[in-house]
Amino acid sequence: MELVSIVGELAEAVQQALQQLDLPMPRAIERQSLGLSNQSFRLDFQQTSLLLRLNSPVTDRICNRENEVTCWRVAQAAGLAPQLHWVDSAKRFYLSEWLTESASGDAAGCVPWRQLAASQPHKLSTESFVSSRPVAASSAPAQQLLQLLLGLRELPPPALDISLQLQWQIYLVRLQQMSADGDYAGANTRDAAQWLQRLQWLQRLSLNTRFAVLDACLLSHQYCHRDLSAHNLLLHQDRLYCIDFEYC
Repeated sequence: MELVSIVGELAEAVQQALQQLDLPMPRAIERQSLGLSNQSFRLDFQQTSLLLRLNSPVTDRICNRENEVTCWRVAQAAGLAPQLHWVDSAKRFYLSEWLTESASGDAAGCVPWRQLAASQPHKLSTESFVSSRPVAASSAPAQQLLQLLLGLRELPPPALDISLQLQWQIYLVRLQQMSADGDYAGANTRDAAQWLQRLQWLQRLSLNTRFAVLDACLLSHQYCHRDLSAHNLLLHQDRLYCIDFEYC
């Protein structure tokens, strides 16, 4: 797979970024299944590997890229996210540390993390929630996820401080605008009808009661990832890391 074939008009910008990082052209490129909207590729070099993420123009309309980068860097400084090595000036692509998913003991054959999570019990002891001490690393997915969440909780809150309800409302308005403009994934293709059908389903949802319940749980304003799906979690050397901070 050639670099130019995957990045298109971004080829020159990506090559310049690699030069700034003192890296040659990659020896091998492998498409990744990480995420649901952006495109990700593993770039292999002589002694290292990087993750190239091409940001989706559709997602650009939904999220705040400046906030995403800031939140990513805060998490990486705490050892909770891969190192972000390069941010394109227009936020069209990122180059970050490549973390190979790995685990030891009984979990060694159960990576990536989403496979491990599906194969292990999801129970935490009461002491896990009330203790102020860090939770020890464990092969149990619930323990690993709790350790990550406790680490994220200690990070300084981002400048983007909005409730779940307001974030949902903004998200829905932007989707509706994309529909009106005909600027969405699958527009002008046979997938368009399915996208519009899903949007109509979202518009019919009544979530005020659920948002009220969530608001009642709020103790303090804090750092919150808000998209910790299995696709955005990596198990590296028995420790859980998070990626993709678009909705943080």
